[in-house]
Amino acid sequence: LRVNIRDEGPGIKPDDMNNIFKRYSKTANKVTGGESSTGLGLSIVKKMIESMGGAVGCTSEVGKGSVFYIDIPKAAAPESRAIRTTSDVYTTTHTN
Repeated sequence: LRVNIRDEGPGIKPDDMNNIFKRYSKTANKVTGGESSTGLGLSIVKKMIESMGGAVGCTSEVGKGSVFYIDIPKAAAPESRAIRTTSDVYTTTHTN
């Protein structure tokens, strides 16, 4: 499954592209909405997605915006989470 997130911001300069997924990394661009940044968001996303066997990346053009993508692999449900059939369900009645 691929999810694309497109923005129309200032884009990311080529010099910054190698660092945007590193912890505490900030680009030289000014934020568009006046928000502050810790530089942790993309590094957290990358770590979470990669822990599921996925991938994260970005393409960008200065002055036109960026496209971030997340690839999440399709995984089979573990045995412990398999869907139960009606023959697996038991009913008990309690009386006081």
